[in-house]
Amino acid sequence: MTSDQAINKELASAMKQAILVRDLDLAEHYWFQLRQGANVHPRVLAAGVAIHILRGDYLAALHFLDGLPQDACPAFKVIAMKLLGDPLWETDARDLLSHRDVAVQQAMTLLLGAPA
Repeated sequence: MTSDQAINKELASAMKQAILVRDLDLAEHYWFQLRQGANVHPRVLAAGVAIHILRGDYLAALHFLDGLPQDACPAFKVIAMKLLGDPLWETDARDLLSHRDVAVQQAMTLLLGAPA
């Protein structure tokens, strides 16, 4: 593991912990540091979208996700679409029920079963 990878791993872990305890300012601090780093996987960056969602800034979450590769974090994209009231969220969620990532499948199953 290179030093950049080790730093990115530490920052990603710290960001995740901050999100879990709802210290969104600290989480955002780590997210911005990650965004400045080299060779950060898009899925790691997409996890920072949780910060926008938890703050209720769904449009910012969707805009950031639109700048990432299409399959970086499809579950977050559908969640943001639903929270924004986009009528296409349900179609996209159904499409993801057969996604190769079981966690995405499970998230969409839960989302589709949730009351509107």
